[in-house]
Amino acid sequence: MNLRSITLALLMFIALRPEQISAQHPDVDWKYFGSSTQPKPGYLFYNSSDLVRTADGHIQVWTKALPQKAVDRVANAKKPLKQILDRVAQKVAGGYSLPYSAYAKITFDQYMALVVCEEIADVADIQPTMRILYEIDCPGRMFRELSIFVNIGGRSGSKDQPSEWKHVAPETNPAAIAKLVCPRT
Repeated sequence: MNLRSITLALLMFIALRPEQISAQHPDVDWKYFGSSTQPKPGYLFYNSSDLVRTADGHIQVWTKALPQKAVDRVANAKKPLKQILDRVAQKVAGGYSLPYSAYAKITFDQYMALVVCEEIADVADIQPTMRILYEIDCPGRMFRELSIFVNIGGRSGSKDQPSEWKHVAPETNPAAIAKLVCPRT
């Protein structure tokens, strides 16, 4: 992604068109939580708009992986989607705090690029390479997958039986999600 040009374009957009910033939001609110390299480079998101807190105190959260090339193609399009620019401008102008920055140090350029990625995840028509429904036992620092769907290179597969409980290992995707969705104690 050409971060400097995205940043400059968005700041100009905010300054020149504040009256045209849209307040519409889709039913999802995908938040960036990391990246993957396997099987192909991709951006990872969790849906913050429908976290489910179960009676036993666990949290269920949907995640998805979008191919980096597809996200970058949308971000670097000669004619970006107006809806994406509007939403990014609205967030930045409103002082949006990127959840990922709560546990990772990022520069302003990275912040801008990740806010763009989140909006692309919300509104662009990009087929995820993976969707996983995690259940996280926050106090026990455990997790399991409740549902997995993978679609890579035209081949897909799914599993809808809960996996065994596993410990949340440091520096893993479940650890990143737990940091973002579990209450701080």
